[in-house]
Amino acid sequence: MTDNRDDTRPDPGIFFTNKMIFAMPEFSIGIDENGQTKIGHVAIHTAINMVPHWLDISLRHLLNTEQSHDGLMQSKNEKNNTNISRYLEDEFRNGMQTIMSSAIAIDAYYSAIKGHVEISNDIIKKWRENGTARYKQIAHVIAIGFNAENFLVKNIRRALKDIFRYRDLAVHPEFSSAPPALHVELNKVSDWRYAAFRFASAKIINW
Repeated sequence: MTDNRDDTRPDPGIFFTNKMIFAMPEFSIGIDENGQTKIGHVAIHTAINMVPHWLDISLRHLLNTEQSHDGLMQSKNEKNNTNISRYLEDEFRNGMQTIMSSAIAIDAYYSAIKGHVEISNDIIKKWRENGTARYKQIAHVIAIGFNAENFLVKNIRRALKDIFRYRDLAVHPEFSSAPPALHVELNKVSDWRYAAFRFASAKIINW
């Protein structure tokens, strides 16, 4: 019987892509009594900046949302209810994933910069005690980190509020009845989710 255990061993070294980050948190080098160089323990870490990946995912879903919307509008003109139903669901699913990916990209960006921004312990304590919304925390960190002017901070906070409101609707959906809503471009009243996560909403949030 052939022992193929060696076939399962990884290739030597670490495979790097152009978007990976390299770090060496532990490294020591010295010279012994014979003048020979001695290298101590070496720890190698890698990291990936998740922001561009989630933005790419969001953009791909936005393009899919646009295609679904185009199909929806064509089906509307053709008065084909079967295809309207199909493309309406496709637009909703892709639009929801577009918005979700955008929110995750923002969270990833916040995670990357917050360690470089000095936030007082009093503010952090107030956030915890008051259950401060995520979008407010992110806007505050951006304001401090980039010394942003008040009008810009207000616009950022407003945009973040909308994005995270839509994200919460997707992540924490209530399986219960609710009043229907108008899908503006389709000009039909249906479940409110079809209106909330349509292409128009996804495009505004993504861009």
